[in-house]
Amino acid sequence: MNLGHQILMSFTYDNFNYKDALTKSLIFLEAQRSGKLPPNNRLSWRGDSSLNNGKNVHVDLVGGYYDCGDNVKFGLPHGFHNHHSGMVFSAMNPS
Repeated sequence: MNLGHQILMSFTYDNFNYKDALTKSLIFLEAQRSGKLPPNNRLSWRGDSSLNNGKNVHVDLVGGYYDCGDNVKFGLPHGFHNHHSGMVFSAMNPS
């Protein structure tokens, strides 16, 4: 048995802090938000952004999420991820 296989075999999921991992994932996604941010924004350094997107062609493109820090916004992939992250969060915290 090689070292990589031994390390993999010794890893147990019982010791993994899923609540901490989910919290950090949600904070990461909050940092990717675009548009007018809500008052309960947990990231003090993050402010409103791209409030005039589409204004020059009379289309409201404000809001959504940035992808990879390259200022391209994608709605469906992040929406799908946020929905399923929320479902996991709800399942883990039933109260």
